[in-house]
Amino acid sequence: MNVLFILNDFWKTAHFRNANELRALAERAGLTVSVPRGVVFYPPVGMFARVLAPLDPWLGRLTTFGAAFIALSAVSRADHARQ
Repeated sequence: MNVLFILNDFWKTAHFRNANELRALAERAGLTVSVPRGVVFYPPVGMFARVLAPLDPWLGRLTTFGAAFIALSAVSRADHARQ
């Protein structure tokens, strides 16, 4: 079986969300989002990745635009209210 065919089907069913969409999902689930961060801003090419990887932490604190992965830090509203 062709691996590219399998991967193509996989990506057809994938759901991609930006930081605002992830924040909205978390808030609907009763969470308060404090920090969205992006990671992996470099292309999947070895030479470019080695050069750009050191910039990744800085870019992740600055923006989520162009990030391959987005992570959120959040707490439940009940826990937030107790603090």
